[in-house]
Formats: sequence, C-alpha cells, structure tokens
Amino acid sequence: ADVRLVVVDEAHCVSAWGFDFRPEYARIGDAVDALGHPPVLALTATASGPVRDDIVASLGMRDPHLEVRGMDRPEIHMSVRRHEHDAD
Repeated sequence: ADVRLVVVDEAHCVSAWGFDFRPEYARIGDAVDALGHPPVLALTATASGPVRDDIVASLGMRDPHLEVRGMDRPEIHMSVRRHEHDAD
C-alpha cells in the first residue's frame, strides 16, 4: 500500500487511559513503522503536555508541529430554556 498519511483521531488513547479503553491504539506506532513511516496527523482535544509528549514518542513522530489551543470557543453556544408545558 502506498499510504501517504496516517490520521489518528482521539490520539490521547495512544497514551493515558487508552490502553484500557481502546487497546488497539497501542499498536498504531508499529503500523506506522510497517507502512514505511508516512507522515502522521494526531488529533486530540484533551491531551495534557505529558500526554502530548507520549503521543509523539509512541507514534514515532519526528519534529512534530504541535497546535495547542485553549478551551474558549466563542462560536459554540449553549443555553437552557425552561418549558412549563409539553406544548412549549
């Protein structure tokens, strides 16, 4: 296979609690090696600094670009409306 990119969603499962929740994530680094080490895009919204470091090491990423942002997402809105009657 001529794999040009490996994308790992929920990449925190490579580290942290993923071995219990998704044990197959522990084998992704081996798969990347077996594929000839194509570029890897690892996505997660919940990885702390040490978990990010572990993801990079576990996936064999070389000189990775890390994009880390805060939790404030002004485009996301959540509200609660109280309805007294089912018809409302």
